[in-house]
Formats: sequence, structure tokens, C-alpha cells
Amino acid sequence: MEKKIVVQSATPRMLESGLCGLWIAVAGESFGRIHPAPTTSPVHRQQFLNHEFGHMILDHDKELIPGRIAYSLSLLLSPISLVIGLGLTATVDGLTSSGRNFRDRVLLWRITPLWQRLLADTPELSIERELSPLQRLIARVPGAHLYRRRVEIRDSLLLHPEQAVSPAERGLIDLAEVRTQAPSPANHTPVVGTPR
Repeated sequence: MEKKIVVQSATPRMLESGLCGLWIAVAGESFGRIHPAPTTSPVHRQQFLNHEFGHMILDHDKELIPGRIAYSLSLLLSPISLVIGLGLTATVDGLTSSGRNFRDRVLLWRITPLWQRLLADTPELSIERELSPLQRLIARVPGAHLYRRRVEIRDSLLLHPEQAVSPAERGLIDLAEVRTQAPSPANHTPVVGTPR
């Protein structure tokens, strides 16, 4: 027998209790109910529905329990689910940010000697303060320092194209540019300067 599916949006309290969707099948009825949590995003709504469809298609084990017990159990488990979900989100965000900061910090260390050499004769081009090795190591936002140093290196090379820049240094400047700008072929300009 083919079951029909009735989709009804749940109340906003469903999200407060940590549930994104609910599939209810009642013995003896020829239809199943799916109650997705309310959302303004059609993508999220479809994701909630697909999740519940998965339970139906896979015919996950069902245990008939009184509605009051199911309701009480969902209220007890929802804070735990919410804490786990928020914790995982924060962990993923933290790891992503840490990885980006680590790569920026390594590149900041690599580009600093070039920045110091090129701006030694024209310190007026720089708004970036000199950072000690310890400050470079613990800079809160190394990407901002990397961006400023990259811009100041470009400015110095534009004003003094006779400054020698090795191919390795050109590659370093290009790498800093890629790290500090949205990757797009239209944004990429070749390095100015004479080869060493």
C-alpha cells in the first residue's frame, strides 16, 4: 500500500527544542506526517524534508510510545542536542579560522625580510609598524599585517621599478596577493620590478 505524505510546518518552538523536523506515522492511517521546523530558507526547508524522507525510505525501526512520553523525552534531549550542535559549529569555525591564521602568519614571516629591504629607503610609504618576532608570532589578525605589507611592497615597486626582485620573491608577492584577495584572474597583476 502506498502512503501519502502530509507536510505541515511546525511551530517555532520546535527549533527552540532542538528539532529540525519530525516524522509521525500513526498505525492504521494511510498517510505519514512530516513537520519541518519553520525557516525562511527554502534550501533548509528542503534539507529538513529530505532528512525525514530518508527515515521513511529506510524504514527505520519504529517503536510506538505514548505521545506524552515522546514529548517529554524530546524536551529533555533538546538542550543536549543544541549544545552539541553549537559546540560542533564553533569547533569547525575555530579550526577553519586557525588554519587560515596559521597560513597567514607563515607568509607574514616569509615576506617580512622583503618588506624591510624594499622599504628601507622609503619608510614614508609605510603605515605598517615594525613588529618584533614575538609580535609577529602572536599577532591577533596576521592577515591584516600581511595585506598591508603586500600593498606597501607593491607601492614601493611601483615608485622604484629599478629595485631588484628575484623570481622567488616575485612568487612570494604573488602568493601574498592570492592570500589577501579574492581569487580571480581579473584581479591578478604581474609584479613590477627588475629581476635580480
